[in-house]
Amino acid sequence: MHHVPLPNYDTFEVLLLTGALNKTILTLNRPGSGPVTDIFFKEFGDVLERSSKCNVVGDVNIHLDDTSSVHTRQFRQALADLGLQDRVGQATHRHNDQLDVSVTRDDCLSTSSRHCCLTSLSSSWPSTHTRAPAAVPDQRPRVRRRRWAAFNSDDFINALNESTLVLSPTSDVDKLFACYDSSVSAVLDKLAPFVDVKLHARSTSPWYDRDCYVTKL
Repeated sequence: MHHVPLPNYDTFEVLLLTGALNKTILTLNRPGSGPVTDIFFKEFGDVLERSSKCNVVGDVNIHLDDTSSVHTRQFRQALADLGLQDRVGQATHRHNDQLDVSVTRDDCLSTSSRHCCLTSLSSSWPSTHTRAPAAVPDQRPRVRRRRWAAFNSDDFINALNESTLVLSPTSDVDKLFACYDSSVSAVLDKLAPFVDVKLHARSTSPWYDRDCYVTKL
């Protein structure tokens, strides 16, 4: 493993290592004795930009299990802005809190590699946190969408021409609208049914550089 130099940050300790096949890992430790500040998030955003292709593990000492916390939302948004996601999603502390992270990109994570072990990252970074269970569930959000790839406009027109909407339309306006909704929905349910799909993070755009990040702040 080789050490990659990074700037000195005031709010956390960080170490970037690269090994065989250009595999890199970033370890980060934010002392729990200090408050979570805007400076931390600025520095955290900077180091993420420099290492968005890496796996990021560490102890951030932010209660990520508290979804009502503004710091939790800000931390997760910083990850989402770069197409990153925390893979732990469960308690890592003896008081049943999640203070540790294992961050990866969606587009470079395989099912077989969804395992992490979050203990003390180095002898100089002591931790009272417990080991996270080995198996980390897939946390990519699911959405319900129609299978538009299977949709055929000719089949849609033919099916609609055989529906009640066309063959025996009502003269009542309200009933006509209701018939339109039910007829179109019935045809679409047959030709382009709903399916549950997982969302995938997009790769960072090549033009998104440091200047863009600073402008966005």
